[in-house]
Amino acid sequence: MESPEQAVRELIENEGRAWDDGDVALLLSLFHPDAVWVWPRTNGSLDPLDWQMTVGRFNMDRWEQGWARILSCEVLRNVREIRSIEVSPEGDGAVAVVDVDTQWRAANGSTVGWKGRAVKFYTKANGAWKLIAHTGL
Repeated sequence: MESPEQAVRELIENEGRAWDDGDVALLLSLFHPDAVWVWPRTNGSLDPLDWQMTVGRFNMDRWEQGWARILSCEVLRNVREIRSIEVSPEGDGAVAVVDVDTQWRAANGSTVGWKGRAVKFYTKANGAWKLIAHTGL
């Protein structure tokens, strides 16, 4: 049986694999149905007062459309370095800090990307680990 830390590490690795393979279904499978994602306005927006809710609570159709648009682009770079994973004493929640450097070529030819540190929150629900919240990038 894998440890909670191993389960979270696998989710992070699957997120990177989804990017590498353009696999929208794999990416969406990582999210808890109550997931939320707060986005900085720019890569330099370190202050949470400058962040925004752009996609709302997880909605399969809405999030699939957005991710399909992004993951259909040519991935130029996708580097993810796990800096830490901390699991709750009860083994049912975890937080991971991940440095991300992802860049892709948009449909219009421009280069777009995220570079910085993300904080990812995971919960164990119904026996499975899922990403429930994300800040940064």
